[in-house]
Amino acid sequence: MFDNLRINEIFAEKNVPAIIIYLYLSGPKTRTEIYDNVSTNVRMSIKIDMLIDEKIIKTLPGRTPRRPQLTLTEMGMQFGYMLCAMERMAGGDPSESKWRGMKKTLEDFGYVEMPREERLPLSHNSVYP
Repeated sequence: MFDNLRINEIFAEKNVPAIIIYLYLSGPKTRTEIYDNVSTNVRMSIKIDMLIDEKIIKTLPGRTPRRPQLTLTEMGMQFGYMLCAMERMAGGDPSESKWRGMKKTLEDFGYVEMPREERLPLSHNSVYP
């Protein structure tokens, strides 16, 4: 009865909601950034191409012609908003994933978190040596 729903075709692939939420929370990204932060599954390029074909994401010029960026279309933004709302309704926090991704990126660049007692105070009234 509901086999022919378009939404079934779009969301049948694993990680499609994660790709949309990632772009919704993070803005335009390259394919490599999507692979690094969502999944390195060998089918990721097929999933991204499908989202482009469905007009959920589109390609933007990047820093170089060989590294275009992907961003959500207006429809993709609406999907992103709804997916984040559904995640919150289910008890999750989509922004937590964004911060985990940022932390992973910092770790990839060699950032090491200092123990709390070694951090400088954050107060604007603090006196620094």
